Amino acid sequence: MVDSLNTSLAQLSLSRLGAAAAAIDEALGLGQGIRLGQSTVFSSKVHAFNSHSPEHVKIMVNTDAGQVFYYRSDSGRIGHLDIFHECGAINHQVAAYYVCSALERYRTIAVQQSTMMGTGVLNPDLVDIQTATGGGRITGSLHGGQKPSVRRVHENHVHVALQLPTNNLLCLFYIVAAVETAILDLGLELRCNERISYVEAADCQSDLSPYTDQTDSLLAGQLLAKHNQQAGCLVSDSTPGLAAECSPAYSYTGSRFGAGPQPAENC
Repeated sequence: MVDSLNTSLAQLSLSRLGAAAAAIDEALGLGQGIRLGQSTVFSSKVHAFNSHSPEHVKIMVNTDAGQVFYYRSDSGRIGHLDIFHECGAINHQVAAYYVCSALERYRTIAVQQSTMMGTGVLNPDLVDIQTATGGGRITGSLHGGQKPSVRRVHENHVHVALQLPTNNLLCLFYIVAAVETAILDLGLELRCNERISYVEAADCQSDLSPYTDQTDSLLAGQLLAKHNQQAGCLVSDSTPGLAAECSPAYSYTGSRFGAGPQPAENC
């Protein structure tokens, strides 16, 4: 593990993150979103931002990240993280390596602490990433998400989608810390999210084909998996986080770690 990541993770205290994890769980239960630190937005919904004011993130309350990104039939099972940074290309392979390392560190700590016995530990195979250089499953080939339109809409944030652990949200803080460290190590600055609000998506059935690409994700619904198996290709979806991160006016997407979770505000 690189020294910078090791230092960042060493600053995380699981014993002090319990209240923050409870706040996340409450927000998810209400179908809302939350800020993690200053630069990260998290929810189980699709996110959107205006290209002229990316610091204001809108959470599309009538969308479900799993259904939109992965054609799943269930809802509330896919978490959606967007970590914002200055415009630039974040090497997705580096970011994926950092996240894998952070989750392994978290797993080691969780096993050692008796108070966490019986809690869920996130399987890294169920985590996808997308940046301006590409994306895919963090434990996979990472050869997906190469379409120019897909890469372009991720020039100012790193998108992470994951299957929500049913009884342990503490791993989210490790993922955020890992991505933030990768951003900083790659020479870009983090960007603060100043406002979160709730809106309804006007058209949930928009043609998103320009913003889909091949991926080896394991988060896709059975219908999509069956379709792609019949087509003889890799699973193809709104490669992590693409859904509505597409409009020139509104990019649908999905902090420096440490400020703690902050509830979104209503419009």
